[in-house]
Amino acid sequence: MLSYLLEKFVRRLCGRWLRGFSADNLSVSLGGTVQFDDLWLNTSELQKMLLPYEPVVAHAGRLKLELPLALGGAVRLTVEDVDVYLRAASYAVDAEAARKAVEIAVNLYWANYLRPPQQPAKSDAGPSQLSDTLASVVRSAEVDVRRVRVHVEYRTPLAALGDGAGDVAGAGFVAERLLVDSAAAAAPAVRKVAKLTGVACYCGAPFVMDDAPGATRDAALLKALRRGRDDNAPDLFEDSGDLNDLVYGVDAAEAAKRQRSVNAKAGARARAFAGACGDVVFSCD
Repeated sequence: MLSYLLEKFVRRLCGRWLRGFSADNLSVSLGGTVQFDDLWLNTSELQKMLLPYEPVVAHAGRLKLELPLALGGAVRLTVEDVDVYLRAASYAVDAEAARKAVEIAVNLYWANYLRPPQQPAKSDAGPSQLSDTLASVVRSAEVDVRRVRVHVEYRTPLAALGDGAGDVAGAGFVAERLLVDSAAAAAPAVRKVAKLTGVACYCGAPFVMDDAPGATRDAALLKALRRGRDDNAPDLFEDSGDLNDLVYGVDAAEAAKRQRSVNAKAGARARAFAGACGDVVFSCD
């Protein structure tokens, strides 16, 4: 019953942005964890915004939301295996038109889904309480994104810079982990700290694919984005959980040593993914 109600809520809130979402993508535990698996973004919705790069494929392997059972606890959002394939727009991009398209989309989304209900004039406690609750959630929330791969297909210049008339080329970046956590700040200020681990950027040829949209093409692109896992140093990925382990019961020097080892492995994994897609031009642990 809870899964059914949650599925209806997700469909109402962001169903237009998700492709093929159903109860099979959703699981709920009594411990306060909500998990979504194999999520495909409906890229046609983003293409309406006239952005300079059109999303061809956008996929998240897993999205897990851990809700605190006690008041004042932190909300933790974990996203794993994020793969995005972008292609330079085939039309002339008008910055003002693109800005207006994004603004309209955001305003409509706010008006239809996120705006709090109107309260009677005699009491304005409801909106105030809602605002305080949202601020508390944002202040304590932790976002952990693991294994991000983004590939961009574009045309090189031919006769003039930016003419987009040259050969098709590809570039991208890989990140093993992006952690956004809370930092000390005096209320009501909200302060977040972002830590990026294991990053590599590459240049190379675009992926060969069928231009016809569909599940077959998208699955092929997803496999291409992830091919570094199998084709390049697969032993790096045998114990994928170790990058997220916390170090307990050791002194500061030993903890720092272990952290350096974890960061080095994250960098090696990022380079393995990037190296399978092109020539690595930048990387860091």
